[in-house]
Amino acid sequence: MRGAAVLLLLLLAAGCSSSGHPAATPSPSPSPSTSTVANAKLNERCPIQTDGISAIPFMFRAGDGTKLLGLELGTGTRGVVLVHELGGGGLCGWLPYGSYLAAHGMHLLLYDTRCTGASSCPDGDRSGDIVSDGAGAAAELTRRGARSVAVTGASYGGAIALASAVRVRGMTACVVLSGDLWSQDLGGITGEQAARRLAVPLFYAVATQDGDRLATARRIVALVRPSLVTLQVLNGPAHGWDLLQDQASGRFTPLAAQVLEYLSTHLP
Repeated sequence: MRGAAVLLLLLLAAGCSSSGHPAATPSPSPSPSTSTVANAKLNERCPIQTDGISAIPFMFRAGDGTKLLGLELGTGTRGVVLVHELGGGGLCGWLPYGSYLAAHGMHLLLYDTRCTGASSCPDGDRSGDIVSDGAGAAAELTRRGARSVAVTGASYGGAIALASAVRVRGMTACVVLSGDLWSQDLGGITGEQAARRLAVPLFYAVATQDGDRLATARRIVALVRPSLVTLQVLNGPAHGWDLLQDQASGRFTPLAAQVLEYLSTHLP
């Protein structure tokens, strides 16, 4: 009994140390948080517009095997592929609206098209099968959990989006903002040819003072079956993704909510 009492006293003394825990070797310093790593990686590709976004760029393959840089925002079964405007900024320009859509339940894949940003450029050929980029993006988004996929493109990306809506199996809808360069070969199909063959709903937005793009928009949507088309004409000179966000205030425009509602309606 006396031995048991001594043992009890020893246990109590150990439990009442100043730390409240048995002595242990120091723990290693915690590693950087996932969000910190993500922001660092994203800042390498997009030095601006990354505040509050935690996503790590990754490589995936286009339909023809070309390596592309992608970025996933949001989760869930309702997928949206975003195709950027022409230029080296690539996917970075979609970050504000991509984050907006993700905050409202959409599952996004942004990507640099071939020969842009960090994506590969097969044989230095910028006029290759760029629609296969969209095919790879849709497949990657499906692999990551999306069950239905729509495609949205701005400016040059609008032509790619429309062609992708025709050539990529399973697309449920297409959104085009200030579509451009419709006569260019996108890999066996032009934007104009795609408009004639489109079989999924199309939302097309364009501004009245954006050069000749309103006339182009009317010509393109006239090629699509009328029951599939929603044409939204906005006042002003805004072009592409600038239609979605006021550049002075940074606030999203009413069109941003309209596109969200349209995508939500056509993504089961």
